[in-house]
Amino acid sequence: MAKKKDTNEVDAVNTEEQKNTVTMLNPVVDAEPHEAEVHSDMVKHWEQDGWKVK
Repeated sequence: MAKKKDTNEVDAVNTEEQKNTVTMLNPVVDAEPHEAEVHSDMVKHWEQDGWKVK
C-alpha cells in the first residue's frame, strides 16, 4: 500500500509542474478577463471554443 501512495504523490507533483497561469479573454464582448492556472492541453481546447488565451 505504501508504494502506491508514493506513486500517487509523484504524479501529483508532475501534474503541478505542467500547469501555468494564463489570462483567458471571454469571446463575449465586454466580458472581464479571467486568470486561471491550467494545464497546457486545456489552452488548446479553450482556443477552439473562441477564447483568447494570453
